[in-house]
Amino acid sequence: MKTQLETIEEGKLKLVLEFEKNDSSKAYSYALKNISKDIKVPGFMPGKIPRTIIEDRVGKNSIQMYAVEKLVADNLHKAVSEQKLDLISKPVLENSNFDFDNTLNISLILETRPEVELSQYKDLEVEIPKSELKDVTIDSLLTDLSKQISPWEVADEEAIVEEGNIITMDFEGKFIDGSEMPDHKGTDVRVKAENENFAPNVMEQLSGLKVGESKKVQSSFPSDYPDDDFASKEATFEVTIKKIEKQSLIPPGEELAEKAGQKDMEALKKSLEFQMEKSKENVERSRKQAVVLNKILSNSKVEIPAWLVEREAKAQLEREKAARKEESHDDNSDSNDDLPSEPDEKTKETAKGKLKFNLVLAEIARKENIQLTNKELDAYLNYWKQMRQMSGLGSPKEEIPQQIINQMSEELLFEKITDWVIKQSKVTLLEETEENLKKLEEVQNSLTGFLATN
Repeated sequence: MKTQLETIEEGKLKLVLEFEKNDSSKAYSYALKNISKDIKVPGFMPGKIPRTIIEDRVGKNSIQMYAVEKLVADNLHKAVSEQKLDLISKPVLENSNFDFDNTLNISLILETRPEVELSQYKDLEVEIPKSELKDVTIDSLLTDLSKQISPWEVADEEAIVEEGNIITMDFEGKFIDGSEMPDHKGTDVRVKAENENFAPNVMEQLSGLKVGESKKVQSSFPSDYPDDDFASKEATFEVTIKKIEKQSLIPPGEELAEKAGQKDMEALKKSLEFQMEKSKENVERSRKQAVVLNKILSNSKVEIPAWLVEREAKAQLEREKAARKEESHDDNSDSNDDLPSEPDEKTKETAKGKLKFNLVLAEIARKENIQLTNKELDAYLNYWKQMRQMSGLGSPKEEIPQQIINQMSEELLFEKITDWVIKQSKVTLLEETEENLKKLEEVQNSLTGFLATN
């Protein structure tokens, strides 16, 4: 086999594999033999069918393609190694002359990994505000716990709507300008009586109503309202209260401990103290992660080809469209009307940032030989299946889709890499002041979409 390499553009190459007649003929014979095993022809044993019959049944082009794929599978790795290429995707067959009677040329398009110039990523010195959980105490946690597990009961007929209740209601809404309001009508809607669960100013107007009472309320949606269908519009809602539920909070004591699955209050408080410490550790780890990665990314250099940015931006746009459709549960939904048909500059910039992020982390993993083991992945997959079974969503024999396995592999490797760089860094804890938190927020915002922040 001979190879020829040609540069198409930055990061994109054409590799031509050239095979003499003897090699290509062997590959064609191999294809014939294997394909014939799956063909049944009366009067012939599997694997013993004449060549002309196989070519007639399957088609010569299909047999030739099978042979080409065999030649590529057997020889590509050697060719890539000889040329010292680092590929970021599977090669794409551009063409083949399909001349198995003479010299056979197979052209492949290859995409190579952009060169990464890493900044210092070991022995970094960083500062983060420590996690103090200033507003969190054992008493506040006990109150929150009581709100989570205390029972809700239907209130008596004299009860009125108050903030924090759960109410069941019928409603019908209309825009004052006469335009059509999406999802304008609801029956037996059960919702917690809190401002964020209603249109602007509606909760205040419902307060004080009794079961069976109706009221026409008004609402003005601001220009920056998240839903464009409602922004800058005036509306009225006819609301009828059908049921009011109130919660009888269990006070801190043995009953609360028992309901929470603890033997007594001392055990419950110890459990809450442990949760507080774990929360502090998780917050601080998230902050370390953001600051350390931001420092590495800011000083590392990666020249990313325009075609790669364009492709990632298009993929990002398609993912957003798919997510919106899934959220709306309607394939014909117009939820994507506000998205551009082609990636805009903002989307491209985000795509470029994500590519740099992934390439820099991959380069650290390569240099330090950080890999995810099968044992680590299997352990997490088993844990994931157990959690699904406990929640009633899965079964012991459930097969995990390959797409989810791939996603989990990426997430676990990411955590392994970031844990490694954090351990290599010297972290100084600062006071959790407003100024320090503001600086941290700026760093976290620069990594939005790449990591979870706290």
